[in-house]
Amino acid sequence: MDLEQQAAILNGEKRHLTDYGQITVAEVDSAACKQDNPVPLVKPAITRGLALGLITLLLLIGLRYTYRASRRP
Repeated sequence: MDLEQQAAILNGEKRHLTDYGQITVAEVDSAACKQDNPVPLVKPAITRGLALGLITLLLLIGLRYTYRASRRP
């Protein structure tokens, strides 16, 4: 958004619909977009990695007990 549009929004001024006819481009991760996209408390990649690690560990433990149970005479 240009500075006039941002100032009008912040001041709560009513503008004509034709005033907003310009095409605006917002830069990704710009200061203007930070309020729209809050930073997550925990990164999704870390959470997924921990979940997959736990699932893998439990699967390996289950396979170990299954193997031991099938080997008993």
